[in-house]
Amino acid sequence: MHQGGPTAAQLLQSIVNLPVINQPGKEFFYNNTVMAAGGYLPALALGVGEDQLAAAYAKQMYSRLYRPAGMAGARLADDPRGLVTNYARGNARDLTGTFTTLPYASVGSYAPIGGALTTLDDITAYVRLQLRAGVSVSGRRVVSAGNLAECWKPHISSRCLWTTPISTPTRPVPGTAWAGI
Repeated sequence: MHQGGPTAAQLLQSIVNLPVINQPGKEFFYNNTVMAAGGYLPALALGVGEDQLAAAYAKQMYSRLYRPAGMAGARLADDPRGLVTNYARGNARDLTGTFTTLPYASVGSYAPIGGALTTLDDITAYVRLQLRAGVSVSGRRVVSAGNLAECWKPHISSRCLWTTPISTPTRPVPGTAWAGI
């Protein structure tokens, strides 16, 4: 979804400008652009045009994850206004020192690396799907246990900048990447 960030075509075209920091498999560096492009690869492989990638991605997320997982309120969007009536806004002191509710401000996220608006019920359904090894609470298999297990396998050997080893989570964490849904 184009929500203040680059369009799918712009994002794909920008990859050529990314620096190559090492030989493949030698060094890990997380990059939102590469991760977002990866989300579009299945649609590109099926021949979806660049101008239809965002819509194709949104359709697949709804039909292959949100709906079968029981995430009825989940959608790809950047601004909840007009979609729901109850959403979080910040508070701060105004010039007189009184706390006031701030107007909503979009963070400019974009799919496939962000841009999901969800409710607490949606996130709960997602966590339950993870805890049930890919089976929704209605009993529908949404993702294979094998593909879900790939999300939790260490695929890189890396250390944080402060040299603390990265540990493998023992329980699923909401918002992690999905492999092969």
